[in-house]
Amino acid sequence: MYLTRSGEFDVASTFMKETGVSVPEHLLGEFCKMYDILQHIQARDLAPAIEWATLKRSDLLARGSNLEFSLHRLQYIDYLIEQNDSVKAINYARRHLSAFKDRYFKETSQLMSALLYVGTIDKSPYASVVKFPTYEQLNMMFASEFCSLLGFPPQSPLYLAVTAGSIAIPTLSKMESVMKRRGAEWTTTQELPVTIDLPEILQFHSIFVCPVSKEQTTETNPPMMLPCGHILANDSVRSLGKESPTHMFKCPYCPVDTNYSQAKRVYF
Repeated sequence: MYLTRSGEFDVASTFMKETGVSVPEHLLGEFCKMYDILQHIQARDLAPAIEWATLKRSDLLARGSNLEFSLHRLQYIDYLIEQNDSVKAINYARRHLSAFKDRYFKETSQLMSALLYVGTIDKSPYASVVKFPTYEQLNMMFASEFCSLLGFPPQSPLYLAVTAGSIAIPTLSKMESVMKRRGAEWTTTQELPVTIDLPEILQFHSIFVCPVSKEQTTETNPPMMLPCGHILANDSVRSLGKESPTHMFKCPYCPVDTNYSQAKRVYF
C-alpha cells in the first residue's frame, strides 16, 4: 500500500506479483487518478482538480475543507497575475468565486479588490492575498484531502513512523549512554523513560496525566471517571479507597462520596 499511495505503481505491481500481496483494484484506480490530477496541478492545469473537487463538494464541505475554494482562488490569481488578464479574471470570478462569497466573504472581497492594483500588486495592500496558495501548497492540500476521503491519513504510516523515529532516536541514544554509565536498566515496557517531544502532526493519541499522582495513565493504570465526573488514574482511585475502612472516599476536587466500584474506565 505504501508504494501504491506513493505513486510507485510499477514497483508496487512487481512487489505484489513476487509476494502475493494485493491491493484492492478500486484503491489502485483511485490513487492512479490522484497522481494523474497531481501531475496536472504541477503543470499548472487546475481543470481536472476543480472537476474532482466539484464532484466531491458535499464530502469536502462535511470535512470543513476549503480545497474547492483554494483551487478557484489560484485559478483566478493565475489569470490576474501570471497572465495579466484582468478581464479573464473578472469573468472567472463571476462564474466561480461568486458561489463562495457567503462562506469566504473577506477572502473574495480581497481578491476582487486586488483588481485595482494590477501591475503594482507587490506594492499594494493585497500583495499577500495573491501569494497563497502556491501550486506546491495546493498539490499537498489536494493529496491530503483525496487520501482523507479514501479513509487514509494525509501522510503514509511508514513516513510518519520513520519521521517520529528519527526525532526520537537522538534522545533515546543519549538516554542509553547515560544509563550505561550509571549501570541502570530500562525496566518499563509500555512507556518510555523520557519524554519525546513530537510535533502535533505526529501526535495521534490523547495523553492524560492524573491530577493526584501527576503520572501519565497507561494500559495498566488507565484513567477512571468518578460519578461526579472528575477523572483520576486507576491507582489513585484504589489508593484513596484503601485509606477508608468502608472504602468510601471523597473526590479530591469536590465533596461527592464514592468508592472504587462506582468508577468507570475512560477511553479517550
